[in-house]
Amino acid sequence: MQIAGYLRHAAAAWLNAANSEVFNAYGDEKGRKMGDFYKKDDHHIEGHLDGLNLHFAPGAPIKETARLHKKFNIFSEKHSLKDSISVLNVAGVHPALRNKWHKLLGWVGKLDSNQPHVTGGRAVSAMLKKNLESPKPLPVHFTSHNHRVNPKVMVKTKPVQRFFYSKEKYMTVSLPLRKSRDKKAAKR
Repeated sequence: MQIAGYLRHAAAAWLNAANSEVFNAYGDEKGRKMGDFYKKDDHHIEGHLDGLNLHFAPGAPIKETARLHKKFNIFSEKHSLKDSISVLNVAGVHPALRNKWHKLLGWVGKLDSNQPHVTGGRAVSAMLKKNLESPKPLPVHFTSHNHRVNPKVMVKTKPVQRFFYSKEKYMTVSLPLRKSRDKKAAKR
């Protein structure tokens, strides 16, 4: 049922998405940053995080992701976080939204993490690799927080109850996101 809802969301995104602009990992020549990757499509970020959450949900989803990781070494040190997550295909079918998601992952992957001397991409990949290779992988919840409050990618390996309506405990990855700037600020 959840996957069907996600697929409907992806189909709607494909029909409604705007054309993409190309940015490098730290922004473009005008200084635009993460929030500017998505611009008016920023409402799709939650859908992309939901796609990750579906792959790392308790039960069959986390077992299937662990099986795929063991077979293909998805979260290897040889791969960037962007490439590893891209393999999971959580961004839907529209090329513009996929490009925005990949640019966001590239940007996030180069940020600092809450682990000393480890980038956000390496911290997330290492945690996922260790978890997925364990005998009983734990579910992982992906969320976001305000970049202005904390600019680091937060990787929390201590399982916590994420939802009041569920006794399930999750490891947590929180990505620091910035909001899109208005046109005046983007021109500076």
